Parts: sequence; C-alpha cells; structure tokens
Amino acid sequence: MLHSVIQGQGWPLIWGHGQMGSIALEDASGWFHHSGTQLIRRIRYDACGHGRSTGSSEAARYRWPRLAQDMLEIAQLHSGQPRFALGGQSMGCATALHATVMAPEQVSHLVLALPPCAWEQRPGQARRSRQMAELIDRRGLASLVRLAAGDSTLPPWLRQAQPQMGELSRIAMAGFDAQVLQAVLLGAAESDLPPLQRLAELSIPTLILAWHDDPLHPMRGAELLAEHLPQAQLVVAENIQQLSDWPERISRFVASVPEPAQRRI
Repeated sequence: MLHSVIQGQGWPLIWGHGQMGSIALEDASGWFHHSGTQLIRRIRYDACGHGRSTGSSEAARYRWPRLAQDMLEIAQLHSGQPRFALGGQSMGCATALHATVMAPEQVSHLVLALPPCAWEQRPGQARRSRQMAELIDRRGLASLVRLAAGDSTLPPWLRQAQPQMGELSRIAMAGFDAQVLQAVLLGAAESDLPPLQRLAELSIPTLILAWHDDPLHPMRGAELLAEHLPQAQLVVAENIQQLSDWPERISRFVASVPEPAQRRI
C-alpha cells in the first residue's frame, strides 16, 4: 500500500521522491514543494518501502521500471484526468522517465529534478549500491548509517545553507528495515535510465532541474537529457536563492506549456 498526499488545485502533477527519501523528507528540505502553491495539484506518494508505504525484500520490486508502474497507478487513481504531468527527483526522476516511455500519450509535462547517474556513469553507481547492500548484510544497517555521517554529496553552498539535511537523511536511512533497504539498493543497482535514443522520441515539454558538485546527480546526465529530449529546458541552481525558486518554477511550468525550445537558464 502506497501512502499518498494531495496538495493544491489545478493541473495534476504526480511526483516521486528520491531513493531513501519520503514525502516528509522533501517537506523538510523545501526544494520542490511549498504549502503556498495553488497553481497545480501535487499528487505525491511514498515509494514502495519508503516513508509510510509498505515494502518488499525483493530487489526486483525496486527496479525503476517497476516503480514506474506504481507512478502510473497513482496517476490513474488520483489524477482525475486522462493526461497529467509526471515528475520527481533522483529515483523519482528515473521513475517519471520510465513511466513516460511506457505511456507517453498520457503525459502532458515532465519535471526531472536531479537526474541520477545514468548510461556510461551508471556502472560505478551500481557498484557503490551493491557495496552498501553488502555492508548492511555483513555489519548491519547501523554501520552504513555511521559511514554516511561523513559523506555528504550536496553542493557546498547547500550544505552551508541547510546543514540539517545531512542529519535528516541519515535519520531516514536509519529508519529503514535492513532487508528492505538492501532490496532498494540492489534494485537500483539493476536499473538505468531509458536509452537516449528512446528519450529523443518524446515530444513532451520538459523542465530539468540540476545543480553542480553532486556526484550522485552529475551535471553530465542533466545536460544529456536536455540535448536529447526535444522540448527540454535546463535550469541550474548555483545558490540557495535560485534553489528557493524551484517550487514556484515547477508550478508555473506545469500550469502552462512553455515554448518548445532547448535552452539553459
């Protein structure tokens, strides 16, 4: 059973959070949503095994195409429309892309925040995910949480502006069932984004949100998406002030279709 929350009024945006994240963790960050937005209807949910949603100890349940089926089911259940916007950050970004490939005729807009390591960069991240799962198996979840205490991948300006986010992420990690988190990590290790050639066929207005200096969400992936998706615009945050504009930018984008152009803002 997937826990979901609906906020606001207007065109529906179905949104997925990042790996080891949740609705609650995204609320704490404020990077993508804020309570004052009323231009669109945000339909958010905790992914399988995350937050308040029940989970599985089977890695196949967390492969990105399988999570994409969940996103489409949430859309069908809550959107009230034959077409809707899809979006998410990191794992949620991957989920939205796979869901769009599965049902492109149903997707009006795409919002791709912090695209994860993909394509030629994916094997290295897959290896790290397997190593994390192995550490849980050999030494327990607490060992992984302790290791994460000294390993923040956020850009320096964001760590300075929101020093609490690293600790909140570690608390979220510690709250997982160990077997579920192992399965989440292994499912991600077995996943990748759809081929760029396939994405080039998607004529859907797309907003890509990225930042520099984050090895888990490299700019190279965001730039490749911007080059290959026919109606993409890439927005890069360089400081906390620019990041604070993301929730409203998402709302404006979903509420009205932008001009079909590829550009960097």
